[in-house]
Amino acid sequence: MIGKLARVAKASTPLKYEGKPVQITNLDVMEARATMYNSITKRYFTAMMECKVEDFSVATVLDPRYKNFKFKGANDWLKGKLARETAVKWTRKAWEADWKPKKVQVSSGAVPPSKITKSAATITVASFLADSDDEEEAEEATTAVDELKDELTSYLELPDVPLSIDLQFWWKEHRKDFPHLAKMADSF
Repeated sequence: MIGKLARVAKASTPLKYEGKPVQITNLDVMEARATMYNSITKRYFTAMMECKVEDFSVATVLDPRYKNFKFKGANDWLKGKLARETAVKWTRKAWEADWKPKKVQVSSGAVPPSKITKSAATITVASFLADSDDEEEAEEATTAVDELKDELTSYLELPDVPLSIDLQFWWKEHRKDFPHLAKMADSF
């Protein structure tokens, strides 16, 4: 809506009233139109802080209704700032920095939790030494973590959802599929 208002206010755009072109000859009206256009453009398009643009982009990607958005009819500045590729890049940056689960490295010499007993009397020097079974378990644990598919990638691969879907309900239904991403979406 703001974009449409900006296009109407732009002095070079011909005005129409009831579908017919209208000529403006009053200089005060032309000046008011130019002032309105400049104010709208400055406030909503060019003066928007980069961090706000980034946050809005991430929030848009995390909305399953708009994750594959394309801003039709947007001016060049908006298309450049909010290109889908840029928005996904910003989302991935925030995801990896704060929300993506970290890989747990199991060292080969560590005692698996199943080998630890509550009684201090049963702990021996041999219990701290890894045998071949412990090394295999450690490798399996590391491999299992590596094989986990990134939640953000899985989410982005999902098909679009209808615009009529309630956003909060959708995330509630998919929280089990994307537990960490759902928390990220809640924060945006």
